[in-house]
Amino acid sequence: VLPGPSESTTSTPDARPLRVTVVGDSMAHALAINQPKGLATNLTISDGSIDGCDVFDSGRGVSSEGFKIDFARCAGWQDRWAAATRNNHAEVALVVIGAWDVLDVVQSDGSRLAVGTPAHDEAYLAQLQKGIDAVAATGAKVAFLQVACMRPVNAKGAATPPLPERADDNRANHLSALFRQAVARNPATTAYITGPAEWCNGSKIASDTGYRWDGVHVYKPGANLIYTTVLGQLQQLHLS
Repeated sequence: VLPGPSESTTSTPDARPLRVTVVGDSMAHALAINQPKGLATNLTISDGSIDGCDVFDSGRGVSSEGFKIDFARCAGWQDRWAAATRNNHAEVALVVIGAWDVLDVVQSDGSRLAVGTPAHDEAYLAQLQKGIDAVAATGAKVAFLQVACMRPVNAKGAATPPLPERADDNRANHLSALFRQAVARNPATTAYITGPAEWCNGSKIASDTGYRWDGVHVYKPGANLIYTTVLGQLQQLHLS
């Protein structure tokens, strides 16, 4: 669980909890619904996630093992992020994505945007900008959570097989680098939030299904790890 009142946090006893809407895909949903006990003392969390959607709104995500997902269904995602932020009077929109973003995108004209190429970088940054502009217009800060290194496994109840792209740390890290570029372009409205080191540093926690039941989506211990890691960063963002 999160630190208690007597332990070190940046909040004060009479400080109002920071209002945060978690936006993104099912990774965001898992984080929003698995709040640890005591979190409400520091953060008021609302769920603005859209299952199966990253920041593309056309074409389809494709995996080397044959899996495909249609992104046309995600049209207007940025407006939904903004609406959730506005409706919950959030001061920060925490963007939690990555599970779909690691896939290459085949556009409607058949051209392929491969993760790590200049063409994909340009298209992805343009899509991120749509989200930034929409959410920032509500007056909230946009905070991009570092893309977690994933350790996908076959798990009962998982709608998606363990995709090799999700297990590719280079793809996850490249997306985080693009987040940093987007933040550098929008210093007044955005921030980059560093996630748990355990996801990427070889820790056994990364592949512990008690933390992430399918190696991608957090359960309560994984959510607690994230909130403990980001709490001070979010509070500092609000104070700055």
